[in-house]
Amino acid sequence: MKLFYRLLYSTLLLTILLFGLAGCSAAADPEIESGEFPFRVVYHYQNEIHIIEDIVMVEYWGTGHIGISIISPRIWSEQLAERAHYWQNFDGYVGTPRELIVTQMLYPHESKVSCGRMNHWADIWIDYGRGGYYMGDPNYASAGPRIVLAESYDSLLFDNNIDHIELSFEQAEEIFGIKIIEWNFSEPIENNFIHRTLH
Repeated sequence: MKLFYRLLYSTLLLTILLFGLAGCSAAADPEIESGEFPFRVVYHYQNEIHIIEDIVMVEYWGTGHIGISIISPRIWSEQLAERAHYWQNFDGYVGTPRELIVTQMLYPHESKVSCGRMNHWADIWIDYGRGGYYMGDPNYASAGPRIVLAESYDSLLFDNNIDHIELSFEQAEEIFGIKIIEWNFSEPIENNFIHRTLH
């Protein structure tokens, strides 16, 4: 039965992908193509104060698709100034950690947010936001900074699924004991997007 559901899921995904790609057109290029965006987060966890300060460095890499992404043809590269050797991420690449892990539960346990579900593992990290968000790309208007709970579990369709669940400050504190003291991120810029004319 699980094989049937997997085949059905794969067929639907492929159909959506093919129709989506067929309808895609080249996106307009940004007027401003790069920027640097400082941020500072202070939180209390396990009787200690933790401080994260860094700069998100963003650069426009042109148009196209990464993997099977059909959401936005604009590609933004991004990295952190102080942690560039740890994180070098590209917008649209699903599943890449967005920032430093705050805490990990690397053992089987019952989910604290999904009732009755058993997890293989879980961790909580601070997502500093997508490069396109900071550069004023409307396709990334909702991809700003957030606290993320990642949980690995088995489902009817697949084993080792991973859910990424956004946590509010209240959930982070009340459920996991992480108290946000300061949450200061740069605001997105105002950008214009222009269709280039080839001569």
